[in-house]
Amino acid sequence: MILRYGLNSSLALDLDSDRLVADCHSPAGSRVTDIGQALAGVLDEPLGYPPLAQAVVPQDRVTVALEPGVPQAAEIVAGIVDYLFRAGVQASDITILRTQNDVEAGAADPRCRLNGNADGVQLATHQPDDRSQLMYLAATRKGRPIYLNRTLCDADVVVPVGCLRADPAIAYHGVYGGLYPTFSDTKTLARFRNPHLVEPGNDLIARAQHEVDIVGWLSGTPFAIQVLPGGDDSVLAVFAGDAAAVDEQGRERCNAAWNYSVPHRADLVICGISGDAAQQTWDNLGRAVAAALRVVSDGGAIVLCTDLGTPPGPAVQRLVDADDLPTVLDHIFKTRDSDALAATELGMALDRARLYLLSRLDRTFVEDLRIAPVDEAEDIARLAGRSESCIVLANAQYAVATPLSE
Repeated sequence: MILRYGLNSSLALDLDSDRLVADCHSPAGSRVTDIGQALAGVLDEPLGYPPLAQAVVPQDRVTVALEPGVPQAAEIVAGIVDYLFRAGVQASDITILRTQNDVEAGAADPRCRLNGNADGVQLATHQPDDRSQLMYLAATRKGRPIYLNRTLCDADVVVPVGCLRADPAIAYHGVYGGLYPTFSDTKTLARFRNPHLVEPGNDLIARAQHEVDIVGWLSGTPFAIQVLPGGDDSVLAVFAGDAAAVDEQGRERCNAAWNYSVPHRADLVICGISGDAAQQTWDNLGRAVAAALRVVSDGGAIVLCTDLGTPPGPAVQRLVDADDLPTVLDHIFKTRDSDALAATELGMALDRARLYLLSRLDRTFVEDLRIAPVDEAEDIARLAGRSESCIVLANAQYAVATPLSE
């Protein structure tokens, strides 16, 4: 079996069938081979919505709001921009709005696949602590001010583009999550980094989702695009149209693709995070750890195969040489730094399992996190050969596995 990670790396695993509990590899389904053609189709025939070309006119200012982690983001943006051109929108009236997360991860400029006639397309990077970039929209039921990036509020047409994730996935807030809290202010982003929002069945989750949906309605953005990720940074489908219809059909398809049932927990869970720099993030590491925690035995081991090289944020830094893990986690809960959710998942994993990490991070730093650094992929194969039971989670940033025995 071959487990892929990073952009072009892979790991060969030779596991006996009696030890392999489950191989949760790429989901079934044909990959989209022509993103532009697929987008043209769904934008001409959206779900519950007229063709997008009928919703825009020349001179309209259009903002394409790009959520972090969208697979093949540059190809998606190129397809949308090309469609807008054919609808008569000028390049100078189109703005691609991205987050600082993509910049810090080293993701490519989302305009890099545009044709030569798209030189005037603008690129804006959201800075949540810069008040000059923000505009007041309304207030929540509790009186909290709702701010959105000014580029969204000033636009005549907003096209949010998000990445579908299976239920339950950390830091996923549905079809409008790519607008809010993604492009809100620092305080709002911190509020949505509440670790209780990743606890299944917590009432806070429903309340937070209701707030996101209300902001989507208040923003006057009925149209949305959601991308269904496939394995190895591919795309399985693109959904576009009325936000509610996109949310319903997209979630159903995503859950069918990325929810796995496994017979029981395993002593060893090997996770791969595939994709380019935009996928090699601490957020995705946290999602992979969360996926592994659902299926690893207490006291077992989790191996994370990544190409992660981005320095961690302050929350993960607090885990370094943490002698009193509960106290450190409590501090992370309260401060809610940008990487708080990833740090929380790592902290919980350190309390339950042994962690191994293949990455481009400094070896000493990884050791200070009480994680065993892996130098060569072959070391993982040897570790798997010694385990009594093993589960493999490919593309673990998307996967959700559930033991049938529970």
